[in-house]
Amino acid sequence: MSRLMEFLKEVKELFGDRDKPVMIRNFLYERLLEQAAGDEKQVERIVNGFLADKFEQMEEESREREEREKHDKELVDYYVFLDKHLNATINRNIEIGITNELVGYEPHYCNYTLKDYKLSKPYKYLTLELERNGERYPITFDHIDDIKFLEAGDTLKTWIYMQRPLPTWRFYLDYDPDLAKQDVNSGRLTL
Repeated sequence: MSRLMEFLKEVKELFGDRDKPVMIRNFLYERLLEQAAGDEKQVERIVNGFLADKFEQMEEESREREEREKHDKELVDYYVFLDKHLNATINRNIEIGITNELVGYEPHYCNYTLKDYKLSKPYKYLTLELERNGERYPITFDHIDDIKFLEAGDTLKTWIYMQRPLPTWRFYLDYDPDLAKQDVNSGRLTL
């Protein structure tokens, strides 16, 4: 009796693994058959190829969506970190420039005093109110895709990556380290 049960189990597994029939609209099947030069086996290969490509595309889209969601969560932390350091740079020096254009050759006019700022994650922008020699120089970075940092003592090197073809900007914040350590709500950040 147990051998019969085992045999039936094996038969059930075999039938369970069988290929499943799929209904294909007649006009689509005719086009497939034409594409396959009348070879029905080639039709199966074409259909299986389409399905494999589609599932691979769906998996790739899912991975990209997960990566964007992960990056978006990380970006919240970056906005908070930048807000904390910008707040600690108010009335202090900020050196600003476009990446790869003036690296190592920044002239004196790249140096400003940060007077105020506004930072918005939902709208992906940063506005800096800069001052040099008593003149105001507002600058806005729109369409922010990413923010990166490198700390060097009491200076925070920051990169603002914007959607292409916009340039990547970098600036050095000479922040107050004691103020940067505090958990202060600047009121200038919108998450």
